[in-house]
Amino acid sequence: MANHLRVNFITVILLFMMTAPTLIFAQNKQQFTLWSQVNGEYRDNITREPDFLKLPDYRTNLFFAADYQNKLWQTDKYGFNYELRFHRYKEYQEYNRQDHLLRGMLRKSIYKNLRFHLSNEFRTRYYSSANILNYRRNIFDSFLSLSITRSKKLSLGYQNWLKTYPNSSLYQSYFSNRFYLKINQKLNTITNVSAKFEYQTHSGNLYPGSTASDQRLNLKGDRYVFLLIIDKLLNRKIFSSVTYRFENDLPEDIDVNQIGENIGDENSEELFTEDFDFGYLKHQLTFSTLFKINSRISLITFYLFQYKRFHYWKINENGGKRKDKLLFLSSILKIKMYKNTGLEVQYNLENNVANLFSYKYTLNSISIGLFWQP
Repeated sequence: MANHLRVNFITVILLFMMTAPTLIFAQNKQQFTLWSQVNGEYRDNITREPDFLKLPDYRTNLFFAADYQNKLWQTDKYGFNYELRFHRYKEYQEYNRQDHLLRGMLRKSIYKNLRFHLSNEFRTRYYSSANILNYRRNIFDSFLSLSITRSKKLSLGYQNWLKTYPNSSLYQSYFSNRFYLKINQKLNTITNVSAKFEYQTHSGNLYPGSTASDQRLNLKGDRYVFLLIIDKLLNRKIFSSVTYRFENDLPEDIDVNQIGENIGDENSEELFTEDFDFGYLKHQLTFSTLFKINSRISLITFYLFQYKRFHYWKINENGGKRKDKLLFLSSILKIKMYKNTGLEVQYNLENNVANLFSYKYTLNSISIGLFWQP
């Protein structure tokens, strides 16, 4: 293990030395914000797929993000953002992949306290070998925000999701209309509360494997989402956030004798396990904190607890239905060493307890690398 970590860490240093000069030069322009990170990571379980061997491996990760924002007249604003994620495994290189994300946004004042917000996000994912899982995803978002008082804001919006799989005929293109209402209330100078209500219509495969190829489920449905967020500044050094999320997905024309299937790893880097995206009830609670120990050292923690019950997924002939309990723990230690350069160490634990044996798994990962951040 020591030899593997040494090889990965050397790769990290070389990649960082190549990217850092370019970043530092570009940062001189005030409208730009740039960020870069390279690290070596050990994972004792590289896949969450059911009935697969749970195999360990080492991988090298490269992250790069560039953001440009500027004012448009006096009160309006526009911006662009690009993000790259690259993951290279040592042994199981069929899992190598890269993600490219491009986002644009516009904020414009309409009348007094009324503002119009518009954004579009386009993302592509490429696997080195598993080309069948490649996808293109576009998210269009627009909403109106009204400042009712100094401490209360109301937002009304619409999102459109479109996702296609250019190298596969097994998966249906995903299409979703999402309408939402968001209320934001600032209780005092250190506490903020927001609530979001969302209604979705959707069809197709949001994730590869939302249904198995040997099943004939109607991939149309409606989803109801409620989100409650409490942000609080505990003191000058500690910021915390608590989020509760409720989802109820109701598919159309379901055959209760059919069961579901899950294939793929959609968004593991966003700290969430993507699962069967069809016919479920979900409760999710997250806790996150940022602890600024001093000007150079900070600790970030993220804890997630999730209960998911499937409406129609029978695990046996007697009619028992699948239930999952997911625990995710993440801790990130950041140490600034020289100017904008620092060291980051991260540990993640993910444990899914399911009454369907093939979906039980535990995943541990630890990574160490360098970051550049202004």
